[in-house]
Amino acid sequence: MSVLTTPLAVSVSGPSTAVDGTYQLPLAFSNRMPAASGMSELIQVRAGEVDVPYALVSDANLASRWYVTPADCLGRWPASTTFTVVVKPGILDAFAGKLSAGASTTFSTTGAEPVSPDCGVAGDAAAPLGMPPPTRAPPRRAQDAGAADAADAGAAEAGPDAGVADAGADDRRGGRSGGRQRRRRGDGSSDGRPPTPASPTLRHRRRREQDQVSRGERRRPPSSV
Repeated sequence: MSVLTTPLAVSVSGPSTAVDGTYQLPLAFSNRMPAASGMSELIQVRAGEVDVPYALVSDANLASRWYVTPADCLGRWPASTTFTVVVKPGILDAFAGKLSAGASTTFSTTGAEPVSPDCGVAGDAAAPLGMPPPTRAPPRRAQDAGAADAADAGAAEAGPDAGVADAGADDRRGGRSGGRQRRRRGDGSSDGRPPTPASPTLRHRRRREQDQVSRGERRRPPSSV
């Protein structure tokens, strides 16, 4: 069975007065349309120079009508904003008939202050129209933080206090080493200093030996020939 249809056409007409954020713009086609859902590459909604997300919804009672509604991420159209809706050629009806001529219209919303219509990151402040939502700096990785802490610790250890402490340790080690050398060279013969004077006991012992030799009480060892 063949079905004769008229060429697919669309009629789009926005309201002449401002509407609230829940407004649904009707798209009236001349033929039966397939069920609509999501967004279409051939239908565009813009606020100034910003693309606005939307959702297509089929009319439950009229198969030739779609509605352009706010996207779920928006909830409602941004307030105090004028939107331009463009329907481009190429849309297919339920019988694979192609739309040959597009259409466009505008509508405006009521409200006190406009907000970003681009479904920005949750938790960020709304950006003005035409501006991207603010971005956050990426968190510093754990290994980067550890490397920075290690570098700070190394710089602290290499500070002036560390140099003074190391110099003091070297002086103490040098003092102990010099003391041991002086004790080993107590006669001063190895470093050019005068010999250390003998103690009184040693002088008395040498004098007594000399007296004994002079009185003949102590014999000198025979000289070798």
